[in-house]
Amino acid sequence: MEFLGPFALALFGSRRAADLLWACLAAAGVVLLSHSGIPLDAVGLGFATLAGCCWGGYILVGARLAARVPDGRGLALAVTWGALLSLPYGIARAGSRLLDPGTLAPAVVVAVLSSVLPYTCHLEALRRLPPRVFGVLTSLEPAVGALVGLLLLGQHLAAPQWAGVLAVAVAAVGAVRTPGAGSEAIGEERSEA
Repeated sequence: MEFLGPFALALFGSRRAADLLWACLAAAGVVLLSHSGIPLDAVGLGFATLAGCCWGGYILVGARLAARVPDGRGLALAVTWGALLSLPYGIARAGSRLLDPGTLAPAVVVAVLSSVLPYTCHLEALRRLPPRVFGVLTSLEPAVGALVGLLLLGQHLAAPQWAGVLAVAVAAVGAVRTPGAGSEAIGEERSEA
């Protein structure tokens, strides 16, 4: 459900049959990957759908930010804003322990590895790719997660999940290799300026 936002962008942004094919193949791959046989909670599905909508919005806003602010200032502002919004909760829960070097050092490492580095890569990708291609590429996340679970945690993938990994890999390669996949993002932004 969380991938509905990126896939909606990929589907609605499709201008050619090949674009539509890659978006549908990626969506099918994620569905195959997510089949676990565990009953789903309606509230959880609702929140996952909301997260998908937010993710779609993030892609659209990120593409605009990447086009308008070519250096890291936009990301620095977003990370600072997020830190300020979460600071009251942190102070209420941990108080002065937040200033302890034993807490700050790992917090900085986590912030860089889980936020700054991935968002920098996202903005660079959104600067070079149209949102529809980026939406298809997000389908690689659950596939990579499944492979990491296999390699590091010893989790096993069923045949449909292997088919899902293959589908999202083929869709990602197809979306990037389709002629015009990268040049459109630059052309669209120039026409708006």
